[in-house]
Amino acid sequence: MPEPTDTAGTSDAVGMDPVLTEHFARAMAILEQLGRQKPRQGLREEVANAPTWMLLLGRDSRILSQSRAAQDWLDQQPLAHRLDAHGAELLGKLLGQGLESQVDTAPVVLAVEGELRHLLARPVALGEECDEPMGVLLESLDYHWCKAAEKMLVKSFMLSRAELSVVEHLLAGHNLGKIAELTGKSKHTIRNQAKAVLAKTGAPAG
Repeated sequence: MPEPTDTAGTSDAVGMDPVLTEHFARAMAILEQLGRQKPRQGLREEVANAPTWMLLLGRDSRILSQSRAAQDWLDQQPLAHRLDAHGAELLGKLLGQGLESQVDTAPVVLAVEGELRHLLARPVALGEECDEPMGVLLESLDYHWCKAAEKMLVKSFMLSRAELSVVEHLLAGHNLGKIAELTGKSKHTIRNQAKAVLAKTGAPAG
C-alpha cells in the first residue's frame, strides 16, 4: 500500500498526487465503459458555458475552449506557466498520447497552488465540430466539506473521527506535517491515520 506523500518541509510544488490519480483512474475506467470515448458533440460550447473551471486543449496545447472561471484564472498566461516541470511533462505526455491514437490513456491529476488545488486532465474524443479527433479536457476538482460528506464517509468506510479530520485536512491541501501542526498531534500519528484511511477506502496497493 502506498504511503501518502509527505511534502513537509518542501514547497507546495505543482505535480501529480499518485493516490488521487489512482482513484480517478478507477473512476474514469467506469465512465469509459459507459461510452466516455464516444465523440461529444457540442463540447466546445459545453466547456465555454460551464459554471466551473474547464479547459479544452488540442494539439500544441492550443486552447479550443475555456470556461469563464478558467479564463480568469489563467489571466492570459499559458497553462504551462502555472505548472512546474513535472506537471508540464505529465500534461505534455497526455497531450501526445491522447491525441495520437484512440487507445485509452489514463487521466492524470495535477496539483496547483492556491484555491484551485487540483486539476483532472483526461483525453476526450471530439465531435465533428472540431478539426481534430481527440483533445484533452481539464476540469477542477472542487471539494466542499460538509456534514453530509462526513456521514457518507462514516457509513461507507467506517472512518473514525480522527480519520475524518485527516481527510478534511488533506482535501484542504495540507500535507502531513501541516496537519500535525494544526491538530497538535505527532507526524507519526497523522501518517498512521492517513494510512488507515487509504486502507479503509480501498486505495490500490503497489
